[in-house]
Amino acid sequence: MTSKKSTTYYSSFWMDRDYDSYYDGRDYYGNDPVRTKSNDLIKLASYKKAISNFVNIVTGKSIPVQFSTGDQSYTDGTTVVISSKMDDDEFDPAVGLALHEGSHIKLTDFDIVRKVANDVYPDCVRDRFIEYSADKYTPRAATIIALRCVVSEYLRDILNIVEDRRIDNYVYNAAPGYRGYYHSMYDKYFNDKIIDKALLSGTEYINETWESYMFRLINITNKNRNLDALKSLRTIWNILDLPNIGRLKTTADAYEVAGQILLTIFDAVSQSEAQAGGGGSGDGNQSQNNQPTNGESEVGDDNNLDTGMDSMKGEGSGDPSGESSDNDDDSEGDNAGGGNTKKTQLSDKERNKLQKVIKKQKDFIDGTITKKKLGKTDAKAVDAIVDSGVDIRLVGSNIDGSGNTKIKCYVVRKMTKELIDSGAFNNMLTNYTWKTECYQKYIEEGVLLGTLLGKKLKMRDETRSLSTPRLKSGKISPRMLHEIGFGNFNIFEKIQHNVVKPVTLNISVDASGSMSGSKWEKTQIAVVAIAKAASMISNINVVINYRTSFDSVGNSELPIVLIAYDSRVDKFSKIQSLFKHIMPGNTTPEGLCFEAILSDILTTKDNSEKYFLNFSDGEPAFGNKDVYYKGKIAVRHTGEQVKKMQNAGVNILSYFISDENDYIPERLKNDFKDMYGESSQFVNVTEMNQLAVSLNKKFQVGI
Repeated sequence: MTSKKSTTYYSSFWMDRDYDSYYDGRDYYGNDPVRTKSNDLIKLASYKKAISNFVNIVTGKSIPVQFSTGDQSYTDGTTVVISSKMDDDEFDPAVGLALHEGSHIKLTDFDIVRKVANDVYPDCVRDRFIEYSADKYTPRAATIIALRCVVSEYLRDILNIVEDRRIDNYVYNAAPGYRGYYHSMYDKYFNDKIIDKALLSGTEYINETWESYMFRLINITNKNRNLDALKSLRTIWNILDLPNIGRLKTTADAYEVAGQILLTIFDAVSQSEAQAGGGGSGDGNQSQNNQPTNGESEVGDDNNLDTGMDSMKGEGSGDPSGESSDNDDDSEGDNAGGGNTKKTQLSDKERNKLQKVIKKQKDFIDGTITKKKLGKTDAKAVDAIVDSGVDIRLVGSNIDGSGNTKIKCYVVRKMTKELIDSGAFNNMLTNYTWKTECYQKYIEEGVLLGTLLGKKLKMRDETRSLSTPRLKSGKISPRMLHEIGFGNFNIFEKIQHNVVKPVTLNISVDASGSMSGSKWEKTQIAVVAIAKAASMISNINVVINYRTSFDSVGNSELPIVLIAYDSRVDKFSKIQSLFKHIMPGNTTPEGLCFEAILSDILTTKDNSEKYFLNFSDGEPAFGNKDVYYKGKIAVRHTGEQVKKMQNAGVNILSYFISDENDYIPERLKNDFKDMYGESSQFVNVTEMNQLAVSLNKKFQVGI
């Protein structure tokens, strides 16, 4: 029985291999995991966000990254296009390819690339047109039209190769931390042992033909290259000058070098044909692989540079920076001349494989690499997930006392209509009409209640001034000046201004399944009322989040926090239009969610007073294949998060939500008090007076 080959991923140091992926066993409840579309989209969104960050960091530009939807398969000079096939084995090379394309956008002059299609050539090539039109070597090259066919066919590919070497050298040295992604890309798309064997064989691609030169040029950084395999290959090596490729600062520089290489090949091939009487080199030992494959001689589209591939570093290959560990200035470091004393013949099977690998290399050069498409609807959904700012936080590190626990918690930073429509988080965001119509009534009732509540809290918006008159010193009171004539010199006053500090109120709502029914109605009415009241007062900012768990394949469930409203960036109309889509469901990962957003709660830019208002109906209860979060462990952990807030100066107020006829066991009350301490409140949150008294007491303002 053979063991499965282990793979080391370059991204492993920052991303677990089960990062948004699928567990290969049963879930927490013993069920087989089911792959869902939602998880696919969230996974793709996570990958897209990561790749976008890498591209922007390396290029220093905000370059859009999009999945291929069928309209494109390569960068258009402004956008990096990636494949939707993004399994573990695909991620590292996908990053490398995205970095490569992004680097072209940053460094390549696409106007020069397009010159080939418009018959605008480097100076050296243009000057030789006149020379060749005089029939210097052979009647086959006697007309400019014939020359243009050759130039258009090969100059573009040669330019791609030279330009790839230039930009890869730049990025390889400017961002060495990303070299691993480049190597993964080279290994996937370019490196293959059959290429090494063909270069070492001494029988493959050794005739003076365009195909032979292009094969040798594409693989010229491979350490198995033989610079004497073709008559002018060493001359080409010297023109390219890979150890000093950094001397090429622009695409125009690469264009001139490509022109020189093209003319060198053209001379070599033309002379060989002339010597053979136009019938080829006549060596007799040319491999059948020298015959052009379908599509090899066709002119590609003028944007082909965008995914033109590098010479690869990896097993049996050279360095993509253009540097080499061997001596590139003489033949000793290469398999030159007689260095390869034993010629190895490739079998028919190996030749067929070689053809496929060469085709793959040419696809890179031509910019025709196939990228798995993503449906436009799904692509739109992925964009919505990315735009929502989904983060993954690791929480619960010490819930079992070991300090080693890592629980992933989603934090969705922006709720939008597009996110709702994507269906990605359909356990807490619904589009079902019968639900949204019912929930909308809660919103409308909350707005009415909030208008009344706002008037009771309005005094917090007032700036109070206390004037003390008839003093012997201070500021002269204009109203008292006339009393000097009566001998009263106590005409001074002091004015004390009392300005209420601004408030940032974080409201966190338990959106677990147990909150359904009348509990959800009470909670939504109260939450909307508070937000409406705050919108009437200039110095209260409100941030509302909902917390529950999300069905994540493999883990069974993961905690999730949805930041649904932030008055600092959102208008109150967002509540009126979108809050009807929020619904309760799944479990209660209370403290885990608090920990995930703790830094957000503790950090404010305006030095405002910080308040944390909680709505929940009892104790935490959550579990997946990694953790059992319930009972005293969960109560203690939640209490620890609340304590961290209190120690940082956050004022805590926690409402226990219950149905009208609910019996609340003393144990449950005690657990609630253990978590929230003296801030625990057992009030009817839809009774305006009780709610106003409770809030004003916390705000330290009388009604």
